[in-house]
Amino acid sequence: MAFREIEMMHLYQDLILKHAKNSLFESPVAGATHRVRGANPLCGDFITLELKIQAGLIAALGFQGEMSAITRASASLMCGLVSGLPLAQAELRVQAAFALLTGQDSPELDALIGEFAAMRILRNFPNRIKTATLPWAALKQALSGETGVQVSTENSL
Repeated sequence: MAFREIEMMHLYQDLILKHAKNSLFESPVAGATHRVRGANPLCGDFITLELKIQAGLIAALGFQGEMSAITRASASLMCGLVSGLPLAQAELRVQAAFALLTGQDSPELDALIGEFAAMRILRNFPNRIKTATLPWAALKQALSGETGVQVSTENSL
């Protein structure tokens, strides 16, 4: 591995540990207006994402479930990135996260998704990409307005 890749791997590992153990958003949302369940049965990841949308803003959001450290960290990072945002700005971050994990790079993407950009190292481990995108797929579904459904990234990417 090149020095840059080793550096990225350490940053990624620190990020996973930090967010998988200390998520501020791993809880139900009182008065949730949107709820989406995400599942990847082959990976064993199951997440329920709840949002409270008021006046076109994500007023509150949280997640619960049984999931890997990667999925938990991704959900925690995602919630921090979109909490309090207008729906259109949250959707831009969803698009940026998917773009980053599927091979696109740009300073604009990094600016939209902050420290989540360290997840780009997962491109070296294609089977793990779907675990990182599961919370984002659930958020995308919730933002579409269709809630109470189940999404999966098992057969995509």
